[in-house]
Amino acid sequence: MWWETGVRARAQAGLFAVFSELPRLVGAALAVSWRADRLRTSIVAATTVGAGVLAAFGLLAAQRVLVELFAGGPTADKVIAALPALAALAAVTALRASMTAAMGYAQNGLSPKVDREVERGLFEVTTAVRLEAFDADAFADDMERASRGADSTTGLVQSSINLLAGLTGVLAVAVAVVVIHPLLLFALLVATVPNGWASLRAGHLRYQTYAAGSVRRRRLWLLHRLMAERDSAPELRTYGLRAFLLDQYDRVMGVETGIQLALARRVTTTTTVGAMIGGIATAVVYVLLGVLLVEGQIPLAAAATGVIAVQSAQRSLAVVTFQMDRVYTEGQHFRDYTGFMTRAADYLPEPRTGDVGRQAPQRVAHDRGGRGQPALSRP
Repeated sequence: MWWETGVRARAQAGLFAVFSELPRLVGAALAVSWRADRLRTSIVAATTVGAGVLAAFGLLAAQRVLVELFAGGPTADKVIAALPALAALAAVTALRASMTAAMGYAQNGLSPKVDREVERGLFEVTTAVRLEAFDADAFADDMERASRGADSTTGLVQSSINLLAGLTGVLAVAVAVVVIHPLLLFALLVATVPNGWASLRAGHLRYQTYAAGSVRRRRLWLLHRLMAERDSAPELRTYGLRAFLLDQYDRVMGVETGIQLALARRVTTTTTVGAMIGGIATAVVYVLLGVLLVEGQIPLAAAATGVIAVQSAQRSLAVVTFQMDRVYTEGQHFRDYTGFMTRAADYLPEPRTGDVGRQAPQRVAHDRGGRGQPALSRP
């Protein structure tokens, strides 16, 4: 079915294929967004970058607060010394929250504009092609898939924006930890990559299982219609089909339940292995930070900030891995739309020399002067 095109493509694609196609899909999504509404697209871009920059400043401000609190001297003096950094941290947090709100507002307003842009483009083509195009089976199939692809464009744009926001967050944390201490970047990579890989792998397993269950889902849908709708209720009782249909349901759901349990085991195993590797890596990172602290190569505040940075990067990476799958899946439907727009050019009429375009249609209006003569007027 058309809605499974993207899921099947994701189930068959390896991680390298996903990574290699993401830049093109994100670029296409941003191009559509820019054509639909330049102002809102600019606001989303500016707030996404701004939120990332503020995240980096927030980590640096937090590190400065810890430096002052871990310094020697009376507690009151340390708190007073940390007040400017605390104020900066509070300001950065508030400004970042306002940017996030502005981005959400602009993104919500962008969705209907994107819908209009892609649908209008589709209609511009379908109303211009030669009449014979509608008699071609390939054109009709292409046009139906393009209509579905147009519906997926909004999802592609939203997922692309969320993906860029997540990547900006990861990059901001990386820049901040490099400023604090270059060794923290290595610690950040070691502690976050295993969980990121496990999330992508688990998503791949879910897509593969979903793509393989098309027949079961259609059969369950049919059984639902036969057993739970008014139209089929008389025949079900007249011919005594209740036991037969319930048996069919038990058979299909028995298989489906077994497959879902197997998927749960595989996903749990994958995420557990990733979490274990990530946990071991995080423990190694903490041991490394402890050794650096003992040897005096890194201050205590930098080590504490490194712990905060690892947690922040893991949250951003979780967003990235989820949105990567969505961008790739929605992008396959969007490719149906763009492919139709390209192929439909073969059915456009040839431009005629001297054709200055047709005038707007006119309507016939009755003459109010009583002469009974019709008069042409613009609509």
